[in-house]
Amino acid sequence: VKVDSAPMLVVEQGQVAVIKSYVGLAEESGRVIAGEQFKFGTLVRPGHRGIWKEPLRTGKYAINPHCYNAEIVPTIILTLNWAKALSKAHELDANLSPIDAKSREGFMFHIDLQVQIHVADTEAPFVISMVGTMSNLVNEVLQPAVGNHFRDKLQSMPAVKFIETRQQVQEEAFKHIQDHLGKYKVETKGTYIQ
Repeated sequence: VKVDSAPMLVVEQGQVAVIKSYVGLAEESGRVIAGEQFKFGTLVRPGHRGIWKEPLRTGKYAINPHCYNAEIVPTIILTLNWAKALSKAHELDANLSPIDAKSREGFMFHIDLQVQIHVADTEAPFVISMVGTMSNLVNEVLQPAVGNHFRDKLQSMPAVKFIETRQQVQEEAFKHIQDHLGKYKVETKGTYIQ
């Protein structure tokens, strides 16, 4: 027998921990969601093998890191910056940079953008089941959707019109991002062209 000490899992206020369990009862008996309506794995009740439907909330937990993996999900409103500056509260936007796009006449634009998103604590297991990590959500889901939307929009209009209708472009971007992230059960709270 070998004993390893490990730090307790700490879940701070404004976070939940989604547990991926590699041990426990067979998923058939604990299955909560699977089948036709949900194609991203199986969410199970705590104590079963799979992603637990109930996240762990604020507190300290004695979790064996060899048997369970905890994915910390912020439940506060996150501000992601497509800019040179990073958010001080988190590093999820570390790989985001200003969006480079050309107008219809070929003028280059460097667009600094801010997007505010929110993952509800009850939806965190669904989000993690679909994308794996919060970093994947930002870099593999949100970044391509935002960048392509602005490139497509800017290429379809003259530079002067883009500047004149900035508020309308911002509102259309908000709607596009809201619809796209809604598929992942993530709320969009705001989209702002800087």
